[in-house]
Amino acid sequence: MNKASWQAQIFQILEDFFTAEGYRFLPIGNQFRKETKCGWQNVIFGFGHYEDCTLIEVTFGARLDIVENLIAPYSHGLRGYQAESNTAITSLAKYLKEPHFRFKIYEEADLYRMAAHVRDFFRKEGFDFLDSLSSLEQLDKLFNSSEQEPCLVSFNHQLRSFRGLAIASLNQNPQWEQLCTFYRNLLSTYSSPKVVIDRYRDFSRHLATTALN
Repeated sequence: MNKASWQAQIFQILEDFFTAEGYRFLPIGNQFRKETKCGWQNVIFGFGHYEDCTLIEVTFGARLDIVENLIAPYSHGLRGYQAESNTAITSLAKYLKEPHFRFKIYEEADLYRMAAHVRDFFRKEGFDFLDSLSSLEQLDKLFNSSEQEPCLVSFNHQLRSFRGLAIASLNQNPQWEQLCTFYRNLLSTYSSPKVVIDRYRDFSRHLATTALN
C-alpha cells in the first residue's frame, strides 16, 4: 500500500473510537478534537515518511481559552505560538518517558497494532489525563510545582514562561513572585531575544497590577 494512504487509513481506523468519546476529526492539523466548556482537548498525529517505513508520533493536550486570551497580546511572534495553540501539550514519548518512542509502520497490519495501542492508552489513562488539563489547579502543578525541572506539558521555554506565569496568576499561586523571577531568568538563560524579554516584563507588570494574583 502507498505510504501516503496509511495517513488517511489510521484516522479511519480510529475515528469511531474517538467519536464515541466526543472527539471529531479535523483534517487541518491531523487531529481529533473535543470541545470543552473552557476550550478543547485534542490528540494529534504527526507523520514522517521514509524509504523503508512511516514513523507516527502522537501528541495530545488541551487549550484553556482563559490562559490563551491572557497571553495573546504579548505572545504574537513567539516561536511556536499560533492563534489556535494548545495551552498544554505533550507527546506519548514524553509522557511514557521513552524519548525515542514512535510508531513504526512497515505494512498495513502495523496500523492496526498502532490503533490498538492508542485505544488502550487513552482508555486506561490518556482521556483522564486530558480531562485533568482543564483544571487550572492541575496545570499550575504541571507548570509550576517543579519549575526547575522540564515541564511535561510544554516543549517551548518561551511559551512555558508566559503560560506558567499566567496560570500561576489565575490560580492565585502564593509563589507568584518567585515564579515571575524564575521565568524571567529562564528566558535570559536560553538567550531569548530582547523583544521577548521586554514583552515578558510588560506581561508580568500587567499581571502584578491586576487582581489575578
